[in-house]
Amino acid sequence: MKHPDDERWVSWIFGEAGRQEAQELAAHRAICPDCDRRIRLWEGTLRRLDHEPVSAGRRSRFGDFSVWPAARWAAAAAVLLVGLLTGWTSRSVSSAAEAARLSRELQAGWAQELDALRSEMRADAAAQIQQVRAADSVEFLAALKDLQASHTAQIAALREDLEVMAFNTQATLQVAEQKLVQLSLDPRPGEILSP
Repeated sequence: MKHPDDERWVSWIFGEAGRQEAQELAAHRAICPDCDRRIRLWEGTLRRLDHEPVSAGRRSRFGDFSVWPAARWAAAAAVLLVGLLTGWTSRSVSSAAEAARLSRELQAGWAQELDALRSEMRADAAAQIQQVRAADSVEFLAALKDLQASHTAQIAALREDLEVMAFNTQATLQVAEQKLVQLSLDPRPGEILSP
């Protein structure tokens, strides 16, 4: 039985195959358990990638977290490469045991690469978070210094106002004291003195 090549299967999986080609591939998949198993593996991997809890790239007020979509595409490419290699090598392997061993090795290598990619993404995210925190600290300290300068200026203005009020109060008390002295010395108790 002649199996369709991997490029045709990939175009079929992504819905890029023409109508006739899609019908031929679907018919072949229905009668070929090897191709059906391989395609189910690829589709399952793509579904897992679609549901991977990696947040989409987003723009923050502190920077661009655009590493996630690129990493996701890199992981998808790695999965397809492993699938293509598995399909290509499974045809050339002479025994089922050899095919199983090769499949385990490829899956183990892919898992290691995926773990390394996740670790790298976590490290990048941690570094970006650290940079954001450092920028926040600098902004916070600058705002605190501005607030302190404003507070110092307000206290100086309040002190000046209090000194003026104290001076005016002292002058008013002196005038009142003089009027009281005049009033006590004035022989005419019924008259009101003018200032």
